[in-house]
Amino acid sequence: MARQAIRAIVAAMTERPRTAGECVDSTVVKVYSTIVDARRFHDSETRMRYFLDAEYNGFGGPLISLALVPENPESPSFYEALPCTDPVSWVAEHVLPVLRTRPISRPEIVAKLAAYLRGDPEPVMIADWPEDIAHLALLMVTGPGWRMPSPRLGFELLDLPLFDSEALSDTPHNARSDAIALRTYVLAQES
Repeated sequence: MARQAIRAIVAAMTERPRTAGECVDSTVVKVYSTIVDARRFHDSETRMRYFLDAEYNGFGGPLISLALVPENPESPSFYEALPCTDPVSWVAEHVLPVLRTRPISRPEIVAKLAAYLRGDPEPVMIADWPEDIAHLALLMVTGPGWRMPSPRLGFELLDLPLFDSEALSDTPHNARSDAIALRTYVLAQES
């Protein structure tokens, strides 16, 4: 079943001619064909919340890394990074040293994100900063008028003036660690 879904996605992405600005290549096809189906460990009647964090190259800069940490700690998380060839000095000092993952291409990250979200019919993304949501949404754009196949997505932007990811994260400025800190903080506030 998972391989059929992957083949259908690849077919949909490769059935029309591509323009120079679109990024679908053999690497994406390889990624699609090798992704393992990450089944969700939650009740299908419940909307899974994913806590989102992103790191980017300075204010308004390009995405460096993005993490989605599910509300259920038993479920797998998503964490990937893109190459950052010209980092601002703060990013070079604080973000790149703690990436803890090998950067991959944009088409690869899009493919992995599509595969990750495929098993969840109505995921809800929780963020504490608007730019994190913007970077996730931009990852879904695959070309002019085209976007990544995805389920219905919900976004919640929380105003958390007392949340300090640098103080609460095990590894500040690592998107996965910061997303875990966000999840821990929000769930503690709700209980």
